[in-house]
Amino acid sequence: MVYTSGYFFYVFLPMLDLLLTIFATVGLTLSFKFFEKYKIDTLQAIAFNYGTAMVWGYCLQPSRSVAYVFGQWWFWFAVFIGLLFVSVFIVIGLTTQRVGVSVVAMAGKMSLAIPVLFGVFYYGEPIGVSKILGIVVAVVALVLATYRPQKPLDAHLAVGRDRVLVLFPLIIFFGSGLIDICLAYSSKSIIVSDRVRDIFFMTLFGSAFFWGVLLVLYQFLVNGIVFRFKNLVGGVILGSINYASTYFLSKAVGVFGASVFFPLNNIGVIVVSAILAYFLFNERLTRLNFAGLCLALVAIGLIGWQ
Repeated sequence: MVYTSGYFFYVFLPMLDLLLTIFATVGLTLSFKFFEKYKIDTLQAIAFNYGTAMVWGYCLQPSRSVAYVFGQWWFWFAVFIGLLFVSVFIVIGLTTQRVGVSVVAMAGKMSLAIPVLFGVFYYGEPIGVSKILGIVVAVVALVLATYRPQKPLDAHLAVGRDRVLVLFPLIIFFGSGLIDICLAYSSKSIIVSDRVRDIFFMTLFGSAFFWGVLLVLYQFLVNGIVFRFKNLVGGVILGSINYASTYFLSKAVGVFGASVFFPLNNIGVIVVSAILAYFLFNERLTRLNFAGLCLALVAIGLIGWQ
């Protein structure tokens, strides 16, 4: 009975956190496709999303102590992560709508190399032959699973703001990697209890909400954008998913370690995204995509072999 209980808490629960992180992360990416369908303003929804996530953090922390936050050494670190969240989230939203789900998934999930290296070199996480081979196979799998034949760029892409779209996947790559490093560091070095977790997330999302509101106000004053209730609804839904994704990520990465968690999580997101994109948005899978999904299973086995 003791063995069964220990197995449940040390094996099943972390795996459940990993699965919940995967599904919540996929939900974030697919939400932007629905925003496009229902004409929801991405910027307004992102701002309301972070306000919603901040409220979740406030409601879930038992003490409801806001003053406690300002005396913590990690306060400005959380503010910085909030700014990163807004910046990368906006680029993800634009890229999803103008380029596609698969490009976003590939750019974001290929960044797994950044937190993996951080976990190995900063925290000294073990890395054997099977893990190295698994990470290499995972990178190949992600490339194949998300590959889409690209049409030649039109002439108008060489000028104007469309030219910037070419850089967006690169911004997502480095931005996502930096966010993953910050969250991995937070899980290991800052979040020492559930109370600290909720307060830290409240601060982080509060910072992101602040930057998001500034952007919305700028758009309101300069471009005369109009508030619509559906933007608030979309933001509330997105914010709830966003908080869940970050919450379960922080729990799972603290158990698995960055060098194991991020490859498994990213592969899972790619596989689930590909399946849902096929059924919901009719994004067809090529033979290379199927080969990538099969390799992803091999990568999971190699990484988990330790």
